[in-house]
Amino acid sequence: MENNEKINNGEKPAEKKSSFYLIRTVSRQELNVALLLERKIALSHSPIYSIILPPKLKGYLVLESQKSSAVEAVIKDMQHLRKRVYGTLTVEDVERMTKPKATIETLNPGDTVEVIAGPFQGIKAQVIEIDKVKQEVVLNILESAYPLKVTIPGEFVKPVKKVE
Repeated sequence: MENNEKINNGEKPAEKKSSFYLIRTVSRQELNVALLLERKIALSHSPIYSIILPPKLKGYLVLESQKSSAVEAVIKDMQHLRKRVYGTLTVEDVERMTKPKATIETLNPGDTVEVIAGPFQGIKAQVIEIDKVKQEVVLNILESAYPLKVTIPGEFVKPVKKVE
């Protein structure tokens, strides 16, 4: 007990963690709302740390702040804004919304892909094997007269057709 008091008396109080708040906007007005919010935050010096436009989530914005009251004050009477979704998002939720998924993660053996870079650019192929550790795929080139297997980096392919 005494140790805790000494630690608390001798140090600064712990900083509050910021939270992420989801804001619903009119569809396809996310960028306009973000620009308006940026200007309003700069003029009012509100404690909003970031405005995030999640590419996978149309019609929504994410605001980072320590206080929900600061978010409420900033979005009040804002044009093209519907409402705040109550509750907060975790950092993992925001990362999931904003972090692009690697192409190789979505591929399965048997899928048809198009090679988008390298010497086989523009050729369609079928995925035979996926090495997620090396980030490589083994492909069977569909346009060759004989079975031709090539190994290329996973970032050089674009999925065209999925096997069900």
